[in-house]
Amino acid sequence: MSKKIEDNLQAISSFRASIKELRPVWHHKSDSPDIPIAANQESTDWETLASLQEKVASLQQELLDLVGEHDHLRYVICVNIENDYMFKMGYLEVKAFELQLTFSRMRREISMIQACINRGEPVQPTVIQERLEAEFASFQAKLTEQLNQLDRALGRAKADCLSEEEMKELKQLYRQLVKAWHPDMNPNLGPEYAQLFERAVQAYRSGDLVTMRILAVIQGGQDPEVNREESDSLSYWQTKFEETKDLIANYRERMATIRQSYPYLYLEILEDDQRLRERQEEYEELIQQYETNIVSYRQRLDALYVMARQGGGTVE
Repeated sequence: MSKKIEDNLQAISSFRASIKELRPVWHHKSDSPDIPIAANQESTDWETLASLQEKVASLQQELLDLVGEHDHLRYVICVNIENDYMFKMGYLEVKAFELQLTFSRMRREISMIQACINRGEPVQPTVIQERLEAEFASFQAKLTEQLNQLDRALGRAKADCLSEEEMKELKQLYRQLVKAWHPDMNPNLGPEYAQLFERAVQAYRSGDLVTMRILAVIQGGQDPEVNREESDSLSYWQTKFEETKDLIANYRERMATIRQSYPYLYLEILEDDQRLRERQEEYEELIQQYETNIVSYRQRLDALYVMARQGGGTVE
């Protein structure tokens, strides 16, 4: 072998050795050392992430169902219960409370006039009425609210009722808007969406299918872009999972509260004809008693004013 060839072989061998030193050494997985991860980095387990995202999606679907069920309970079922109760019982309660307020004011007025006569002081009807207004202001406010409830019930009764198909469409459109605009479903939406959703709630409460259709056209049937979540962070999806669970628990609690409050509690009375009739008779008897007492008190008030004029006291 010539010296030139030998020199070339040695050069190649030396080059191969240098390359070998530069090559990375690939260890078996079980032999690889732990590689530290910086504090601001997160190791992503893609199977765990996918599973967590599926769980969140399932919970959000459950939340959507609960929101719809909650709003139907609050805005439809409870409203219907209140209407039914007002027509069968509520108007008697309002009448009884109105007569009770009149009776109580007259009794107080008698007491105030009698006190003036006993002290020999002039009876001042204007002053007495001002004091009565102040003392019974909270009761008058309560009566006003009861009258407003009755008026709203009468107004809803006069409104056109939706057919079964129209009611079904109303619920479907509302569900679509809940998914797109409800703040609990989409916490990152801007205030303009909150205003639109409030209009959807009002339309749902009043059975306004025309407005609901218009809002559905505005929404377009598509999920808003801002609601699309692309995060690959396990901690983000874990937080989302916990938040959605909390919202579901909150809605379940709110629905339980509704079923333990007015007007839902009256459903039991409305479904029991005998109990309802007994309650109606109780209030009819109470109304008759108040009306009788008011006539008596009116006569007594007139007599006191005459006494104030004739006996030492004066009516100013």
